[in-house]
Amino acid sequence: RQMCIRDRSGGGLTGLTLQDGYIHQRTLAQVGTAEPSLEIVTNLGMLQQVVFSSFNHERPIRVKELAPTAVVGFLYSNPIPPDMVSVAKAGGADEVHLRYDTLSAELVQEVHEMGMEVMAWFRGPADMADVSELQLLRDVVQMKTDGICTNRPDGLYSILHS
Repeated sequence: RQMCIRDRSGGGLTGLTLQDGYIHQRTLAQVGTAEPSLEIVTNLGMLQQVVFSSFNHERPIRVKELAPTAVVGFLYSNPIPPDMVSVAKAGGADEVHLRYDTLSAELVQEVHEMGMEVMAWFRGPADMADVSELQLLRDVVQMKTDGICTNRPDGLYSILHS
């Protein structure tokens, strides 16, 4: 499982994703971020430890063109296009990053059957009620997602270790 911590300072989204103590996620939030992000990650020797993702799928596609072994994810919000799984696969995505309330066990299974992973992401605290988010986290864990991005890593930790 993954826990993602977002840093919204500096005008764009960057992310730190922790899995087994050390995995990073780089969100390609703005135009022109693919090349410099890839350069930084490559120079740090962390290409196999980073997931590049964006709502604008041309950016992770560009990363994949420049570095075919890079892991890229396509971010989706709501509504999910009906052809999301085939589009992500055709675009070279290794993962799809889906908003928690768009997930179903069947969709997670469909993505897995296409050879990709699923990361569920939750909105910020202004949009979430504390009590319901913990139940939603439990639901997403039960769907067998491969990663979860939440502003409540304490709640996720307690669920995973209960």
